[in-house]
Amino acid sequence: DTALNGPTAPVNVTDTVIDQIDLRKQAGVRGKVLRLRRIEILADGIVPEHSHAKRAAHLYIAEGEMTEHRNTCSVPIVHKAGDFVPEPATLVHWWSNESGAKAVIIATDVVPSKNPPPAGEM
Repeated sequence: DTALNGPTAPVNVTDTVIDQIDLRKQAGVRGKVLRLRRIEILADGIVPEHSHAKRAAHLYIAEGEMTEHRNTCSVPIVHKAGDFVPEPATLVHWWSNESGAKAVIIATDVVPSKNPPPAGEM
């Protein structure tokens, strides 16, 4: 993990868990759930810096566009509606909405069933 010294708190972000599946019951994996979320980021919103060390994820940009700041890139990446974004276990990053309009992200990840990561961490 390589910290970026990005923002540490969410700004104008609504993170809603749509559903989750207990993987122990469905796939024989103990203590984990497969989670599906809808994340709305208003104009000038920020998803703070976070690591995916124990929580790989996959995102779909459903609406608008977001700028991603990754530990693996020296230049920010702009993701637009229709883009899929893998978030591997080696990733440290943060996001900003610089588009002037709301963005919506659909996120899936596998998290501990008792202590999922805090809202606002993609």
